[in-house]
Amino acid sequence: MLLVHHQALAVMLDGADKVHFDHVRLLGFQDTLYMRAPRAGETTRNFFQHSYIEGDVDFIFGDATAYFYQSEIKSLGDRSSSYVAAPSTNVKTRYGFVFDQCRFTHDGSPYALAGKFYLARQWFHNQKCTPYGSVPIPGYACEPGAVDQYKPPKGTISKTTLETVGKMVVMNSRIGVHINATQPWSNWNKNGTLPFRPAQFSSDDYWNNLISANIDPVGQLGYSGKWIPDRVFLAEFNNTQE
Repeated sequence: MLLVHHQALAVMLDGADKVHFDHVRLLGFQDTLYMRAPRAGETTRNFFQHSYIEGDVDFIFGDATAYFYQSEIKSLGDRSSSYVAAPSTNVKTRYGFVFDQCRFTHDGSPYALAGKFYLARQWFHNQKCTPYGSVPIPGYACEPGAVDQYKPPKGTISKTTLETVGKMVVMNSRIGVHINATQPWSNWNKNGTLPFRPAQFSSDDYWNNLISANIDPVGQLGYSGKWIPDRVFLAEFNNTQE
């Protein structure tokens, strides 16, 4: 295990496992902290405590498992929309980003005070097309395939990309007025666009969305059945709002 005390403008943890960050300050805008597992479906673990991380869009992102404890997560309000995190956790990885006893703060900008920012949107990593929603292109199709590609009007999406579901839990934390209280979790882009994916709160959502997209989870993706019990992807527990 590596213990780090540091201030940095941005950090990328590429395959780092069992890294402990204590009293670090990570400063940036978009993509401040990137945590990446060496391969899809593998798990790397990172722990942050008594730390400060700031940014404006997707500034904590990646497919690693990360635990943030008693830290401040600050959203900067230079843009009209802001997302704290963009987890791309693989469906096989049990946990994604966990925030415990953290403070989600803002810089007091008009955009922040409007209360339209989000805790996260699930990063649809590597996609070239989407099987979800309705894309207004004549003859459009996006079906499971060996690679991620799109040659208008049809494309394919790999199993690995479909499985980047994104997981995040916020608990025992204080959430500022900048976060949309009625819709803290956002879709990944808008319905009708190639990068679209709806927010998926659980493994049941993931399964049902595949079915709705005419993708057979058993026949085409090789699953034996739904996860029992249902696994949580996005959740809030015992938080307080400003």
